Amino acid sequence: MKTVFLAVTTLFTNVLLSSAQLSTLGPAGANAGVNDWVYALETDTTADLLYVGGDFTTAGTVFSPFAAAWDGNQWLALGSGFNGAVRTLLMFDGELYAGGEFTEAEGQAANHIAKWDGTNWAPVGDGFNGNVISLCVFNNELYAGGTFS
Repeated sequence: MKTVFLAVTTLFTNVLLSSAQLSTLGPAGANAGVNDWVYALETDTTADLLYVGGDFTTAGTVFSPFAAAWDGNQWLALGSGFNGAVRTLLMFDGELYAGGEFTEAEGQAANHIAKWDGTNWAPVGDGFNGNVISLCVFNNELYAGGTFS
């Protein structure tokens, strides 16, 4: 039930569920959270960041199209972002992978999948011919699921 509640609540404000208490990520009011849907959350325990992907263009007051990071105090842009929604995020081999409805990352071709090395987004191979909806790791290999053939 908490997962459903969190997903519904993230339309305009990301919330922190801690000890049964809710709080916003960012200052209270119009600039809290992101300005549209959140579809994916992923943690980076090495960099101590929470990555957020979705259908938004701003996180707090930071322009960060479709993906952003929360460092516990403020929102951070992840490069120049994407040209479409990020549906899934996954940490694998020290890099953040994003899948979704986009065809560009950082202004370069990235057909529905890209990876973030901590500084830049880069395409992953030739990508896919349709949306990537889920990512997972099995036997130390990255798998993608979605509406592609």
